[in-house]
Amino acid sequence: MNFDPQRAQRGNTERASDGLGLSEVNLHIIDAIPTLAWCARPGGSNEFLNRRWQDYTGLSVQEGLGWGWKVAIHPDDLGSLMAKWETLRASGESVESEARLRRSDGVYRWFLFRVEPLRDKARELVEWYGTATDIEDRKRTESLRAIEKRTLEMIADGASLKDILSGLCRSIDVQAPAMISMVLLMDPDGKRLWHAAGPHVPSDWLPAISPRPIGPREGCCGAAAFLKERVIVADVATDPIWPDEYRDLAIKNGLRAAWSQPILTKDGQLLGTFALYASEPRIPTDADLELIEGAGHIALIAIERQRSQEALRNALDEIRESEAELRRITFARGSSIPRTSRG
Repeated sequence: MNFDPQRAQRGNTERASDGLGLSEVNLHIIDAIPTLAWCARPGGSNEFLNRRWQDYTGLSVQEGLGWGWKVAIHPDDLGSLMAKWETLRASGESVESEARLRRSDGVYRWFLFRVEPLRDKARELVEWYGTATDIEDRKRTESLRAIEKRTLEMIADGASLKDILSGLCRSIDVQAPAMISMVLLMDPDGKRLWHAAGPHVPSDWLPAISPRPIGPREGCCGAAAFLKERVIVADVATDPIWPDEYRDLAIKNGLRAAWSQPILTKDGQLLGTFALYASEPRIPTDADLELIEGAGHIALIAIERQRSQEALRNALDEIRESEAELRRITFARGSSIPRTSRG
């Protein structure tokens, strides 16, 4: 069935004589709300989407009305969202739900959907009114906290640093499925980096980054380690930071942009780098930068905790060795003292 927004608006205006439904004035009000808003029929099919919804999703009025709006919901979230909607229709009560909504450029962001019923004087359901509020920043913060919590649990359980950092990269790759994350650690010689984690880094690319010399033109990680600051390579094919001999190999492996965050202690000691690769030339968004900074912080916690535990184990080993040596010395001295006879 095709839905005509003008016809829907005329029908709502006719129903306005009862003080209910969408009058033309109400349509203008909903259109002016500074968030994504809509209204739906009692059965659930949509009959009005405000301008902000249309601008965000890129869907035309015809495409979004009825059940057409579903194409903008992330496929992994659509099932649970529709199940919630069915529960809402059955109960007739207000409800909240979270789902990812596709932006006009194809990027999905998390939104909080709120729906409220409108009833007539006889308490019969007349319309549903809803809004969608962007909560992407909140969800990202929650995800980073969850990743940090899992990292600390792995540390407490005695997991190896390699396993901990690999788990971190897997979690970040889930948060940013269009990108690839990795961690490089500083060599004790202070002159090069070694690949420590990054389960999705192409195997053909590993020889180019492990080891990776430190220097101002040694790619994003080598430069970030050298400068001790974040380095952005928006286009691997043209950026002077990227070594010429590795441009074609990077592009062949689908690495078109890269951003690296140095992992630094409070006193400025470099422990390694955390990096994200993108499959197309571009600069990072604010969300990308927040993600790489948060992941770098978690990696710092993992590395420092691991180093602290290793230092403690080494100290305990030294204490045990010292005690054993002291016992040997004491025993040797005791056995060398001549015994005197009495009487």
